Amino acid sequence: MVLPRKCGGAKHTLSMTLGTDPSGTATTTASAKGTPQRGFLRRAVRENIFPVAADIAILGGGCAGLATAVALHRLLPDQSVVVLDGRTGPDPRTWCFWDQGENPVPEAVTGTWDQWEIRTSTGTSIGSDPHHPYRMIHAADYRQAMTRRLTHTGAAATVAGLHIADVRQESNSFVTSTALGTVTAPTTLDGRGPAHLDPVPEGRTRLQQRFLGLWVHTTKPVFDTSTVTLMDFTVQAPNGPVQFMYVLPVSPTDALVECTEFRPDSHGDEPFRNVINSYLTSRWGLQAHEWEVTAQEAGNIPMTDTPPARGSVPAIGVRAGATRPSTGYAFTRIQQHATRTAEAIRDGSPVPLITDSWRTRLLDAIFLRFLRDQPEHAPDTFQRLFGRLPGPLTVRFLTEHSTVLDELRIIAVLPKRRFIRAAWTTFLERLRLVPA
Repeated sequence: MVLPRKCGGAKHTLSMTLGTDPSGTATTTASAKGTPQRGFLRRAVRENIFPVAADIAILGGGCAGLATAVALHRLLPDQSVVVLDGRTGPDPRTWCFWDQGENPVPEAVTGTWDQWEIRTSTGTSIGSDPHHPYRMIHAADYRQAMTRRLTHTGAAATVAGLHIADVRQESNSFVTSTALGTVTAPTTLDGRGPAHLDPVPEGRTRLQQRFLGLWVHTTKPVFDTSTVTLMDFTVQAPNGPVQFMYVLPVSPTDALVECTEFRPDSHGDEPFRNVINSYLTSRWGLQAHEWEVTAQEAGNIPMTDTPPARGSVPAIGVRAGATRPSTGYAFTRIQQHATRTAEAIRDGSPVPLITDSWRTRLLDAIFLRFLRDQPEHAPDTFQRLFGRLPGPLTVRFLTEHSTVLDELRIIAVLPKRRFIRAAWTTFLERLRLVPA
């Protein structure tokens, strides 16, 4: 049930997915732990009765917040959970991942490809892995699917469009201040996306993955729905940062056409729309009157080998380190961390941050440094990775299922001098022998 309400001049969408007691009436008695039982929490959220208390509060109702709420109710069905979501409008994002059999919402998939391509000025490399297809999920479909799961659990309330002003610890609970009042919970999780970006420590690297994606509808069939274009480097300027096009074709006349850029800072000109316009003409011969934009998404994803910091409020999702440093992919890692978080809370253990194996950390750090310092060589390197290696091996590496032998084969196809240079600079800086 969704109810639009106004409070203090702000519009809040209150989504109730809570159950009632067997009689169908709300109960206001406190549980043994001192938090309201689920019927009272449902009534409190519905009628804006604040302050609210729950067993668990989740700050942020995006991919990680909803995944963690579902995981908690799978393992702790008697715990009451309130999810505080600051989003005030529709979420236009899409998430993509290679399916390793861990997709939590198969009904939300809106695009599937088992073949991909990497395009450069020197040619095109094709890869495939039919057993682990590349899938796309719209945020709106994901939210709907996750909400259905929470509805069946009967113990979660989601408050959308609610600004979180402050979180403080009082006694054995966290108190979250919002525009409607406070929410108190012994366990509070922070899934509000990337934290404030502090300066990068010596020997570490951070790139901003900035992008603009346009959903394009054309008047004639031009898109090949059998193949996703992971990277088309023909748009990269000779002396500029890493820049490429990303194309997800869902029909011969509809596709997400996205311009992506890796750069050390989040500033600078953003001529992405102009690049996309030119690309539609140069690749498919489309004139301005032959296509229209039906939707768009934009973002800025920090890619860094700096370990996530442990704050006073346990982090989940991207804030906990879910973004893969060298690729920017996060969806599968978020789902895995949601389960580990729920298991830790069930067992009374600290919520873990996302820590990769030493081999993954090493390779990602070197690759990230290479992309920052030698962007002009990125097209050739990605073509080597996707063109000279079997598709399943590449997918295993990108999904962190690679073996030592896989990684040795990857190292063998990389340009040796360029990566030795990136590795040497990284090690020297971490030893503080040269300035960062």
